[in-house]
Amino acid sequence: MHAVAEGDKDALSRLFARHAGPLFAHLLNRGFPAQTVEDAVQETFLTVWKSASGFHEGSVPAWLRRIAHCRAVDLERAAGRQRALADRAREHTPASAGTAPSVEDCLLASSPRYAAIAFALAGLPAPQREVIELRYLQHYSVRETAERLAVPEGTVKARAARGCARLREWIVAQHEAESSPAEGGAGDRDRVPRPRP
Repeated sequence: MHAVAEGDKDALSRLFARHAGPLFAHLLNRGFPAQTVEDAVQETFLTVWKSASGFHEGSVPAWLRRIAHCRAVDLERAAGRQRALADRAREHTPASAGTAPSVEDCLLASSPRYAAIAFALAGLPAPQREVIELRYLQHYSVRETAERLAVPEGTVKARAARGCARLREWIVAQHEAESSPAEGGAGDRDRVPRPRP
């Protein structure tokens, strides 16, 4: 694990060869679908590659199982939300329109405000976007978000603060660019609310 933290790709390959199979079986035994399990195991080792320095002592298999379980839960929740959005989209889409739109299309089509949020989120750096999606779209606590991303809680708070500030700036700038001066303070209606601490 220390070698992985130092950027040794061969060490990561050995870690994967030793633990991927047991992780796969562990998640399958807990009832997760095979596709979710496969994706969760892959994401687990991506997380390990980025965050191995956060592991100091204890059981490596237990640490990996905890990360893998969190990833599997996240993937299943995301899949459930996608199915719900797709179902709602189909309810409001004429049969002649063909296949249901993607989740992103549903978000972009739902209202100008959500469209702005979708575009703004896409423009954030990945670390900030991950934190905001977990904290404010999936409603995880700071501690849960830190566990899922394998980063300190302080990092979660800092990324959330920077990401939310950039979202507000982007959306307010977009609104002001589209509004005439005569509309005065109308932009306040479309500002992204400050997140709860």
